[in-house]
Amino acid sequence: MNDRTEDASDLARRISDFLNHGGDAATLVENLMSDHRTLQQKLVREVVWPLLKAHAEAHARGWYDLRNEGTVTLAARLVDAAGEHVYLPFV
Repeated sequence: MNDRTEDASDLARRISDFLNHGGDAATLVENLMSDHRTLQQKLVREVVWPLLKAHAEAHARGWYDLRNEGTVTLAARLVDAAGEHVYLPFV
């Protein structure tokens, strides 16, 4: 595993721990929104949108239960509504 893969795994675990232990998600969002606008767009393009598409795929395959049904259902609706009209260039 390379350093970038380890960093990504560590970040995913830290976000999960943060949420699991009652972290202040509103402050997290506020901090992300105050980041450089190019990085905000990169976050949506490279993390948020792929995560939504993965959840939509889980919905389509029935890979969910009551614990994440709301998430996969919402993701499926958002991905369907956006269709092919997602344009998030690097600016």
